[in-house]
Formats: sequence, C-alpha cells, structure tokens
Amino acid sequence: MQVKSRTFVFIGIGLVLALLAGYAGLHLLGRPKASAQQAAKTVQVSRGAIEVAVSGSGNVAFAEDVQLKAQASGKVVQVLVKDGEQVKAGQTLFVLENSSLELQREQAQSTVDNLSTELEQLQKDMAALRVTAPQAGRITAIAVGEGDKVAEGASLVTLVDDATFSVTVPFLKPQRDQIEAGQAAEVFLPDFLSSLHGKVVRVSGSGQPGTGGTVVYPVTVEFANPGALTEGVKATVTVQTKQGPVEALEMGTAAPKKVAEVRSAVAGEVKAVGVEVGDKVQPGQLLVKLTNDDLPNQLAQKQDSLSQAKLNLATQNDQLARLTVTAPISGIFREVQETQSSDGTLLGPVQVGDELKPNDLLGRIVNNSSYEVVVKIDELDISQVQLGQKAEITVDALPGQTLQGTVTQIAEEGTVQNGAAVYPVTLTLPPTPGLKAGMTANARILVAAKDNALLLPVEAVQDRNGRFFVALPAATESTQGKQGRRQEIKVGLHNEAFVEVLEGLQEGDTVLLAQTSTTPAKQENSARPPMPGMMPGGFGGSRPRA
Repeated sequence: MQVKSRTFVFIGIGLVLALLAGYAGLHLLGRPKASAQQAAKTVQVSRGAIEVAVSGSGNVAFAEDVQLKAQASGKVVQVLVKDGEQVKAGQTLFVLENSSLELQREQAQSTVDNLSTELEQLQKDMAALRVTAPQAGRITAIAVGEGDKVAEGASLVTLVDDATFSVTVPFLKPQRDQIEAGQAAEVFLPDFLSSLHGKVVRVSGSGQPGTGGTVVYPVTVEFANPGALTEGVKATVTVQTKQGPVEALEMGTAAPKKVAEVRSAVAGEVKAVGVEVGDKVQPGQLLVKLTNDDLPNQLAQKQDSLSQAKLNLATQNDQLARLTVTAPISGIFREVQETQSSDGTLLGPVQVGDELKPNDLLGRIVNNSSYEVVVKIDELDISQVQLGQKAEITVDALPGQTLQGTVTQIAEEGTVQNGAAVYPVTLTLPPTPGLKAGMTANARILVAAKDNALLLPVEAVQDRNGRFFVALPAATESTQGKQGRRQEIKVGLHNEAFVEVLEGLQEGDTVLLAQTSTTPAKQENSARPPMPGMMPGGFGGSRPRA
C-alpha cells in the first residue's frame, strides 16, 4: 500500500487576490543581480484560514470481526444459526456433546458432595467437644473427671427433669376397658400421706402376667412434682372413669418423666467439668468440655480437599459450558466456506454430526454497525495525531461522497518503510449506504487549524538553521532587477502551501517570492536549502513517499 502524508489549506479570498496581484519580478535574498528584464515576483501578507492535515490510505474493514472457534472437543448436536443471520451477544449458536466430559463432571460433583458430607461431620465433631445440656433439669450423676480419656458414646452426665413425675400401675382387663387417656387420676403418696392430681397419659392394650396367675394391663399416669419428690417414691393410683373411680391393683414406683443420660458424641480427653451433682441446668448450658488434637488437623485437611475438589468441579463445569457456543458480540454471522481444521481436515459449513476439536473454525461474526480504516502516518507527522480528531474519508467506489471519521486508535510502535517509520492509525466511521468492507479509502486527518491568520506562501519563506527569513523589496528603489533585503520572522502553523506568520510582518507587507535560476552557471546562488522535511525551494510540506 502506498503511504501518503499530505497537508491541505483553506485561505480567504483576499489572500488569493493578493497572490494574483503580486506577480511582478523575481529576486532571491542574497542572489546576484539578474538581467534588467527579469522581474521579481512578490506577494502580500494577507489574512486567511489555514488547516494542517495528514493523510493516508487504507481499506475499509468492519470495526469488529471476530472468529468463532470451538472451545472443546465434541460432536455437533445443534446448529441454531444460518449464514447472514443477525445475532445478539450471548445468543446460542451451536451445541456440542461430549460424554467423556459429562462423566468427568459427574465424578467431580460426586467428590464434592462426599467431601462436603465428611466436612460437615467433622464440624459437628468439633462442636461436640462442648457437651451441653439437651434439656432443663437437675444433675443426678457425673461419670467423668478432668483428664479422663473418653470414647465415643461414653456416659458423661445424668440429667433428670423432675418437674413432672410418672407412675405406671396394673389394672385388670374389665377395669382397663373403662380407662381412657386424658382421664383424671388421684395419686396417693403413702410416704407423704398426701394426694396429688394426675392424668392418664397411656393405656396399654397388651396384657402382662400378674400375681396369682392373673393378666394385668399397665396404665401410666403423670403428675406435677410439688418440689420434694425424688426418684423411687411409692404411689397408689385411682382413675376417675365414667362408671366411677377405679383403683389400681398394686402400688407403683414414681420417677421423673424425663431422664437424660448425656453421652460423648466424639472421643477425646476431658478438659473441664462445668457442673456438680444437684445443679439445676438449662438447655444448652455447658456440662463437659473435651479436647481432641486430631480433629482440627482433619478439619483443615478436609477443607483443603474440598477446595481442590470444587476447583476441579468448576473446571469441569467450564469445559461443559464450552460445549455451548454463544455469540461473543452482536452482528452478522458468516459461516465457514472452506478452511483447514486444527488437524488439517478440510471443513465447510458446520453441520449436525460433525466432530470438532478445540480451535476448529465455526464461522465469523462481523459487527456491521460501524466500520474502520487503518492508515499509516509518517513519523514526522504522527506526533500531531491525537485520539478524537476528525477525519474526512473518501472511498474510490463511492465517488462524490465524503465520509466523516474519528481517530480511535494510534499505534505505539511503527514499522519501517522506505527507510522511514510509519504508524498505523485507526479511523472509525458509521455505516453508509454502499460502503462495504474491503473498499479502498483515502483519509485526511485534521490536526490543526486557525482562522484569520497572517499567511504567506511557503515559497516566500527560507530556513537558515532553524531561523526563518523572507526577502523584502528594496525600500527606496524599484524591485525591477534589484536585490531584496532580508527580514527575520517567527512562524506558526504551516502546510505544503502556506505558512502562518507570528512576528516580523504585518498584513499588507510585500514579500519577494523565491525562484531558482534555470542558468547552470548561477545555480550556486539559487534558493536556499529548505527546512528539514520540506519541499525544495521554500518552506515546503512533509517528506514525499515513493
């Protein structure tokens, strides 16, 4: 591709008229006197608008053109898109299956489930080192002391809830048939010579052998402990039935309703006992504290194993997810026409049943909502190009149209062409009727502009080691055949045609135009060397390209 770097200018009508009016004769600053008939050309300093632009050419391309590749091995089971179809980002396009990946995922899930269960049990074991009361009640026995080694299931503490007592007494079948749960009962305590109110809570339907060969049926009655009762107190029971009071055949032995033998759920060593016999406790109150040095290590190892298993499961899930191919961007889908797969197999459009491998090409998605042109800018001009600058773009295939673009990317690294570096610059432009990817485009990037500037043609300005001069006509003589006098100026913006004058001249001042001699003998006194990178004979533009 030919790389160009051009500049352009817009000037006021007054400047053009001044140029046309200023053509008289030509003398160069410091040049020997020419023939009397040879006239010096002059030009007046005029105000106008100047623009500085750099240019280049390139080909139109979609702003986004993404290749769609298989991310995992598998067989195609669904093709959900057609060539030329508009798709949205995230839309499912292809579905593959891979039984091996599915099995690996199931195994990974099973491992996570098992380790989670084991970890949960270890956490329960750690919590079980703190043995707490399962219910409210009174401590009646303590089976361990500090420093004792206990096995899993060992008895630690006996706890009774003696707020309610129960007693079971025998009745004959005819009596039992009159008794129902919920009926009131009178409980007589001979040791205390007192009676308490109770209630039938259970009537057995199965007979048991009684004294003298009789068959009796147990009936259980509950009653409140007035506060002084202890386990083993004797009691007689009379139930108030619909037919009248029925008295049990024998006395029974009353006991607390709830008796809990607290056992160790895990092996360990007794670190502390927090209660004494006779203490009343509430649910959740600490009874015994155990230690087990192995449990923390087992817990940490299990947590590590579970973390690794979860990572493996995530990997397997990711592999399975890759079997579903979705659109990475919104745009138009283009199917594979003819390409080589990763193993060298020639592929065409993807079809159901195809076996794919990672990186096999499935198609492309092009974003046709915007286009771009990449142009190469000369190293002398690249510093002037900035993000966001506007560009005028013409396309060979769309004559008469000028498209508007914007600089959206500037390369940090250039490439060398014809002995000089060039830098790719990306211009983004909106979709335009008739515009297609691949068309040749020419771009002009506006890098600087100024209105109402003092301007001179580049031919009127000479550069001497970074200082700039113009030739003014002799102050007291006609310019016909005479040398001019030198005037130093300061310059601003410049392009291939014009230079902005900042200091040293005023609007309307007349300046001689430089002109090289065509006579070989006088070449040594022709126009002075141009500025670096400028065209010979004057202030000049950027370096020409082959």
